[in-house]
Amino acid sequence: MRTKRAFTPIEKATDEAGSENKEADGGIKSPSAHTVRERSSLMGFTLLEIMITVVIVGVLAALAIPSYWGALERSRQREAVVNLGLLLDSQKRYYLEYDPGSYTTDFADLDMDDPTPNAKYFSYTLGATAAAVATATRLTTENAVNANYGDYNITVNETGVMILSNTASRQPPAP
Repeated sequence: MRTKRAFTPIEKATDEAGSENKEADGGIKSPSAHTVRERSSLMGFTLLEIMITVVIVGVLAALAIPSYWGALERSRQREAVVNLGLLLDSQKRYYLEYDPGSYTTDFADLDMDDPTPNAKYFSYTLGATAAAVATATRLTTENAVNANYGDYNITVNETGVMILSNTASRQPPAP
């Protein structure tokens, strides 16, 4: 009489001709009989491992998203910085050539067009004083994402210094 062995390697049965046809003991493998590769393919993730992964991803997202919004706003401010620089140069040329001692408030007097129609994130106005040669106002009405920092202005004075002014509680990044 043959006894059933538990947790032994697989034995192959042979028929009368000597060819292998099926596994002994009904073809059931014991856990120790699986190779390392077979065991790793049978194992899954535990609930604890999945929960730890979700927590780590959540913490990384909580740290990365505010940094992303700040970087996105700084890239949008580049539009204002470039256009304010061009407006300042144009205002200086007007100041020297046409009316020494004052700046214009009319884009038609300058040697460049109003950048507002082509601007995506800011509208532009000209100032007649040395303290505010040109101002860019952030357009936050296009969608809720742009309203993170509220309306704010970037003003350039005659020396080229750009001043950020904001009335909202959340301060935008400096240009």
